[in-house]
Amino acid sequence: MTSANSLHLSTGMTFTNEPGIYIRADALDYLPDTPENKAFIQKVRPAFEKYKNIGVRIEDDMVVTETGSNG
Repeated sequence: MTSANSLHLSTGMTFTNEPGIYIRADALDYLPDTPENKAFIQKVRPAFEKYKNIGVRIEDDMVVTETGSNG
């Protein structure tokens, strides 16, 4: 099944994949005030404090080949 937004990849086509994660300083403030979330925050707080306000994005360019893709 194809849709109006689908694209069939052909040999020689290139595209970029850019997964990322960004840790906002206030990210934990938006969790609902529940016992489960309080326990979660307590567990993750050390790592959160270490990595807050940091963003990481990995950019990878891909080219479609006859047998798949190469990155």
